[in-house]
Amino acid sequence: MRAWAASDTGLVRARNEDAYMVLELGDGLACAVADGLGGMQSGEVAAALAVEVVRERLAQHRGTAVPEVLRDAIWAAHHRIQEVGLARREPMASTLTLAVLTPGLVIIGHVGDSRAYLFRPGRADEGTAGPGSGKTERIGVLRQLTRDHSRVGEMVWRGELTEAQARCHPQRHLLDQAVGAGDRLHVDLLQKELEQGDVVLLCTDGLTAVVDSSEIAWVLAQGDLPLAAGRLVEMANRRGGPDNVTVVVAEARWEDNR
Repeated sequence: MRAWAASDTGLVRARNEDAYMVLELGDGLACAVADGLGGMQSGEVAAALAVEVVRERLAQHRGTAVPEVLRDAIWAAHHRIQEVGLARREPMASTLTLAVLTPGLVIIGHVGDSRAYLFRPGRADEGTAGPGSGKTERIGVLRQLTRDHSRVGEMVWRGELTEAQARCHPQRHLLDQAVGAGDRLHVDLLQKELEQGDVVLLCTDGLTAVVDSSEIAWVLAQGDLPLAAGRLVEMANRRGGPDNVTVVVAEARWEDNR
């Protein structure tokens, strides 16, 4: 298991309120991205706390990363952010998307509108068009694994808005829930089987606001994964860099001793 990451302030925001982590876990790997909420004070503090707490919790459970461990780690981050916010008298919150990859399986815990995708290269039943290619190539399949916790995200999920329409919707930044905000928190937990060579991509909405899923798939399909996160961040900035942007790319490869 290997992972690469890139994060940038973008071209509009004054500071980077995103955070990420990559943590080796025995024969597995944990990755996370967090996006401090714009409009709330100390967004960068909330995002940093979110990844710090989940790193601490997962490090205590090396080799036993089951869904309940991810849920408890995210709840611990929720409580920690609230405690610090109360002490500082500053409301703060963050998105948090956490993935643990082990041989043959990825487990994901998720709150907010950062995203996790699964890319399976060269095994497609359906093609994905390369930017500007004007044709469809069978380069792989990219699937969004997480569901945005926002009104606009729900409208996309129900088929009432397209991905392109959602990127322009005036309420696209309004979240239904976030880590550290309010007393109610529902952590989405899911598992997916992994094949050798699968790629798990985590990103904040600074990427998906300006780069669509076909373009993400096209970059991943080039096969140069160590550079893919940086290339996607550069692509977001070439589209105006309207927000902080963070990308983690993790490749699932393991020794098969059967």
